[in-house]
Amino acid sequence: SYFGMSMALLTWILICEHIVPIDNLLHTRLSERLSLGVRLQTYVLANLRDRVADHESCCADSLTWRYRPGSRYRFAYDCPSCREPYEVIVDEAGYLNQERGLMERHPQIDMFLAGDSVMQGMGVPSILEWARQRVPVTMWNLSIAGYAPRQKVSALLTYAIPKQPRWLVVEFYALNDLSEAIRDDVFAEGCDYRCRYNEPEFHRRLAQHPVYRSIFDLPNGWTTLRYYSAHNFTLAMTRHLIEAIKNGIRRRVKPGPPPPSSSTHVVTQPGNDVPSSNGSGEREGHTIWASGLPFPPGGVRVPQGPWDDWLAVGMAATKRQYERLVTTLEGIRPKPSVILLYNPTPYQVYRDVWIDREPESDRSLGSTRAALARFADLHGWQFLDLTEPLRQEVKARQTWLFGRHDITHWSLEGSAIVGDVLARELLTVIRTQAGDK
Repeated sequence: SYFGMSMALLTWILICEHIVPIDNLLHTRLSERLSLGVRLQTYVLANLRDRVADHESCCADSLTWRYRPGSRYRFAYDCPSCREPYEVIVDEAGYLNQERGLMERHPQIDMFLAGDSVMQGMGVPSILEWARQRVPVTMWNLSIAGYAPRQKVSALLTYAIPKQPRWLVVEFYALNDLSEAIRDDVFAEGCDYRCRYNEPEFHRRLAQHPVYRSIFDLPNGWTTLRYYSAHNFTLAMTRHLIEAIKNGIRRRVKPGPPPPSSSTHVVTQPGNDVPSSNGSGEREGHTIWASGLPFPPGGVRVPQGPWDDWLAVGMAATKRQYERLVTTLEGIRPKPSVILLYNPTPYQVYRDVWIDREPESDRSLGSTRAALARFADLHGWQFLDLTEPLRQEVKARQTWLFGRHDITHWSLEGSAIVGDVLARELLTVIRTQAGDK
């Protein structure tokens, strides 16, 4: 018995320590689901095949990255098992522009957009590909999944400024940009971009931060144990297996569908019936965020008391990054016009359309929007809010912009609609400025 247990333990250790070669051999992706430290995460990224795309540091900023130019981006939107992945070759600047060669051929480009995954497009072409067809200026997209205010500004300073642009568009995504700005603050010293989404390292640093540790509650008291387990494949795999067993037991002890999440609920799309399991018609439903409150960083909790405090420190961290752009532009002539693009949450788009108002969300999002508008006005930026144009568009069309599972990123159809709205709003800004001159 002891010999058998010893052999079983040895076999388990061998499997865990060689999980990446096993993933490559069996075409599984288990190593990507593990909570790993920076060193092991770097090893997985360097050796796991068939990843979305290769990343590399850029922009003279340790916390900013781009895709490796010439690599292949491959990602399936909403449901990887339901559809073919979208594939595109990364452009010469390290982004996902389909118009290859524009950066190399043109000494001057009119407009640059810096955004996150929503503006990049997750498994679909970006909305800028749709807007290009309607806006008669040269445009370039500097958006990558995971970009926060820091990375957006760094990308603009590196790639846009040398091209003498007329407009710089900085996207602010209301759902998570505040939390991402805080994440960058936590990792400002002694780390690179690979640290940013390493949850054990983030929780460890958050607990030591002189400002943020008093605002956020870490998930539980096991932070130190989780940190050390993330630096060993065997411990990380064992923890993942234990969590899977616990979840399986919970489902068996309490059978039936899980209770609805407090953060999401299902709304029905008017006039869009689909066949039900018994052959009759039923109204098609979509999952949507029931709360429009911005996400706290890294899965940490925010006590009821200091909720406004975390929004305030997130906004302060965001403004510090925007001020880097303000300072740089002071010495440039002619100075490009800056458009601060407010990208609303799904709740804001469908509020009063398919979802009722939530006072706390309206208050929090309203204060965030007002702070951004004041900052833009103070520095002579154009504040462009997509909330009302998008709400009017979906209300008129009675259409859904997202997927069945992905309720954050726009679908192919949604990207086309949003691209048309963005093009219309950008044309208004361009024509207004041309009229002023």
